[in-house]
Amino acid sequence: MPYEDPFVTLFNSIKYQTLRLADSIDAHFDSLANTLREKAADSTWIPESAKPAKPFPPPVPPSTLLPLAAVSTYHKVSSWVQENKWKTICITAAGVGTAAWVIRRHRAHQKGKKRKAARSTNGARKDVVGRTLVLGLLLNLRLI
Repeated sequence: MPYEDPFVTLFNSIKYQTLRLADSIDAHFDSLANTLREKAADSTWIPESAKPAKPFPPPVPPSTLLPLAAVSTYHKVSSWVQENKWKTICITAAGVGTAAWVIRRHRAHQKGKKRKAARSTNGARKDVVGRTLVLGLLLNLRLI
């Protein structure tokens, strides 16, 4: 049998008894308030303006507030998210992770891509860039 600290046991016992006492006091005052309301409503010597108001009807449960046909997609999605918080977290984390991976891969591919001139059928480059082009034009015109 494991050792139990007597102070922990005492604390738990006091907590339990205090909660039971508070619950019984709460129930007693609720019944007392109901009795006073009923007696005040039935009495003839209290004017109507001073009598307690009739109790409100119980609130309508949230599921019956909107008819099924009027429930929008937003309400359906938001209620699903509220009911499935862990699934929502996992789906969001997977989406963010996938987007980050795609963006990183795209950027790495762009950095590694070099501009190259197109090749002709004999293997030489088609595009000549820079001074070689100007020198070739001058030679073709026989200016040099």
